Amino acid sequence: KLDPHEDKGLEKLFEFYDIFAKMDLEAMAAIWLPSEKISCHHPGWQPTIGRTQVMAGWSNIMGQGHSFSIRYEHLAQDLSGDILWATGKEHLQNAPHEIVTTNILKHNGGIWYMIHHHSSPIFAALPSNDKRHHLN
Repeated sequence: KLDPHEDKGLEKLFEFYDIFAKMDLEAMAAIWLPSEKISCHHPGWQPTIGRTQVMAGWSNIMGQGHSFSIRYEHLAQDLSGDILWATGKEHLQNAPHEIVTTNILKHNGGIWYMIHHHSSPIFAALPSNDKRHHLN
């Protein structure tokens, strides 16, 4: 069973993906911490840093008039004080690659907010007999 604080953070993360799927820019703006100390990295884009750039990126995505299906597959999370990080996969309809994502949320003033979102394509899985050295 999750700590109630952690559970509320995960609820906010799942809300983020609901907002993303609905392409609701106003709700997307509200879920991000109102701070310049936020960042977002979309696949194939330059990093966006600060509220102005982050929201301009979301406006670009949501303002294209395209609708698409996105489903979040949660893999893991960890809570450290008022910071929650989560990793998972984003499943986009008709995407050529799987996408791995890391999201970081901060509990601030009694509310969980997004402070970082990073998505990257997964181009290929490592073979199970891979003999290379790994960092873990």
